[in-house]
This record gives sequence, C-alpha cells and structure tokens, in this order.
Amino acid sequence: MIVENSCVVVTGESLLQAFDRLEVMESTAHSIILSKDIGQIVHITEEEVQDLKVAFKLKD
Repeated sequence: MIVENSCVVVTGESLLQAFDRLEVMESTAHSIILSKDIGQIVHITEEEVQDLKVAFKLKD
C-alpha cells in the first residue's frame, strides 16, 4: 500500500515474505521510472495476467 506518496506498507506471513514484497515493489517502481525514457508504457491485458498466475501458480 502506498501512503499518500510518502511511504509504503508491506505485510506477509513472515518477515522474509514482507521483505521480499518490499524488494519487488522497489524494483518495479525503479523499472517503471527508468522505462519512461524509452517510450510509452504498454500495460498487459487481464488475460495475460491470468496466464502468468497460472504459469507461476499464484493465488489471487
């Protein structure tokens, strides 16, 4: 959760899981900022999201 562009709050079933989620969030944000230099961001479709969830055995 992003708190008014000030900080983020992450949770998990363990401290390690919460830390991992924080690392993923930080890496994703960094990638989004850097990608703006090379062009417009193209979002994936909901179908593509579902395909990734199946491929990586992720829960909603």
